[in-house]
Amino acid sequence: GGIIGHGNFVTLAALGLLTLFAAPFMTALVAAVAVFATFYFFTTGFGPQYLVWIIPFGIMRGGKFFRWYTILATIFLVATAITWRVWINPPLYAQLPSPAQYVSGVAAIALWLLCGAWAFYEAKKALASFSVKKLIGTWLLRKS
Repeated sequence: GGIIGHGNFVTLAALGLLTLFAAPFMTALVAAVAVFATFYFFTTGFGPQYLVWIIPFGIMRGGKFFRWYTILATIFLVATAITWRVWINPPLYAQLPSPAQYVSGVAAIALWLLCGAWAFYEAKKALASFSVKKLIGTWLLRKS
């Protein structure tokens, strides 16, 4: 039950709304960044390798969100790698959970919030030029 039980539907709904109503008013580059940020924010299943997907588009897009994304993703990945190493080959004196596990958790939450803000920022910027007439015109002009 709840949002977690229906997480795939929530993710698909968020991506669908973005694609139908905001993406037509974005460049392809901005739309790619917005889709990944939206996916990161709404998905219930997540693997650290997902963080790489947005990087080529973020490099081309630039801006403050990408700078913060790079910092937080780096902290998260380093702390996660340290945590995994401690779990796989724990030293005798290791405290489990390790401090890296806490750093990883805090960085993951900060990264999640940043992705939500980034997706919202891109969608809000695109929707500033929204009108039903423009939207219908965009949908009708799409080539099959």
